[in-house]
Formats: sequence, C-alpha cells, structure tokens
Amino acid sequence: MLIPKPARFRFLCFNGADFHFASIVLISALFLLMKTDLSGQIVQTFNASGTFTVPPNVTQLTVQAWGGGGGASSTTLASRPGAGGGAYASSVLSVVSGQTYTVTVGNGGTPASPVGNAGGNSVFSMGATNYVLAAGGSGGGDVTPGAGGTIAASIGTIRHAGGTGGLRFFPAGAAANNGGGGGGGSAFTGADGNNGGNGTVTTGGAGGTGTGTGGAGGGTSPVNGQAGVAPGGGGGGRSFNVGALSGAGAAGRVVISYCPDFDAEINGLTDIFLDALLP
Repeated sequence: MLIPKPARFRFLCFNGADFHFASIVLISALFLLMKTDLSGQIVQTFNASGTFTVPPNVTQLTVQAWGGGGGASSTTLASRPGAGGGAYASSVLSVVSGQTYTVTVGNGGTPASPVGNAGGNSVFSMGATNYVLAAGGSGGGDVTPGAGGTIAASIGTIRHAGGTGGLRFFPAGAAANNGGGGGGGSAFTGADGNNGGNGTVTTGGAGGTGTGTGGAGGGTSPVNGQAGVAPGGGGGGRSFNVGALSGAGAAGRVVISYCPDFDAEINGLTDIFLDALLP
C-alpha cells in the first residue's frame, strides 16, 4: 500500500489556473505510475560479448545462456558428419545495484581439418566466478559427429544438452553426391536439442531442431553443408562433391531479464510529485 508523506500532506486551495496545472501534474503522475505498473519485465539480449551493470532498484536477475555450435570437418574427398549444438543453462541470481558482470557469448566453431572447431562457452561471470555457463558444441570429425554441449560442462540451476551432429553417408565404394550429416540443434529452454539427421546417398541430413537449428548437411544440391542458426546451432557436414564446403556453427547467446523493485519505483515517483505539489 502506498502512504503519502504524513508530515507534508494537507489540503490546498488553487485558483482556476493553478488548479488546472495541478490537475495536469496529478494526471501525469497517475499515468506514469500506471505505466510503471504495466511495464513488466525488462529483457536484455547479448548476441556478442560485453558487460552488464545491475540497474537501480534491481535485486534479482534471470540469466539464460546458450553455448556456441561446433563447426563441421573441412577435410575434402568425402562427405562429413555434422557438428554439435550448444547447451543451455539458466539461473535466478540475487544481485546488488551497481554490480558489473562480464557477459561472454560463445563463438560459433569454424570448419577445420581433421576436426571442426568447437563452439565457445557462453558465460555470465564476475571476476573468477562463473554464475551461469552454457557449454559449446563439439566440432565434427572426419568420421565421428560432434557431440552437443553437455550438462556436465555447464553451470546453472536448469541445464540441457545440445544435440549431436548426424552421421555422413559414405559406404564402401562411395561415389559422388553422398550426403553429409546435419548439425545438432542447440538446447531448448526446457529440453535437450535434437540430433542432426543422417546423410543419404543423395541428400544431406536435416539440421536438428532446437532454440537454434543445426545446419543441413550437403547433398546433390546444395553440395555445401549449411551453417547453424543462432543461438548455437551446429554446422552441417559437406557432401562428397568436389569443392564442397562444410558449415560453421552459430554463435551462442545470453539473455538477462529483470523487474525493478516496484515499491522502490513507486516511492521514488511519489516523492518527486509530492515535492512538486507541496513546496
């Protein structure tokens, strides 16, 4: 309940002009109070690394993070499997206004030989302490798909793994057009990401679904493995075709949400408007 300042509350007499002005001020105050009440949660999304300073009147944050997706193998002369998707982690943290945290968004892994580069971890930290960490997906190998970012390597109250990349199609005596594996999807907020599809004799495997979908594997057309979709989709593997390329993993993401303390906001606005009306 809001209580006006007792020592300064009194009846006022206004002439017509003053009353009109005071009415405008009071109506504006009520509008701002209602706007504060309805503004709700504030969300800040980081698609690149940076810092976050806790705003005034904020005592609690919800931090969500996705690790970067891995890149598929770039080794030529054969189709290649997909790479793993990034994990998800989240926590509700008690904080103090004015504190500054480091926000690290994991990079997507690039294709490389004989194993693609892993996706980077996405981290919400202060100094040497990691409060939330979502592990990046592993890169795809020449034969073995990349594993998704794991629960064990992540930090958070809620954690889910990324999907594993799909298998390539490369039987004995393989010829051109054999498909690469799809990249694993990054984890959902409430479940693990799905694995990438396996390649076939003519088509690449589908990218696994998740918050970020994995890239499709290369096949007859397109021949290239596709890049994963942010946040954290794993890259798709190349097809057998000469000159085909493998896909890169997508960068991760960090999302911070909070609600300013309502009582503090209202009390501050009350002080401002009482000071204006009661000199």
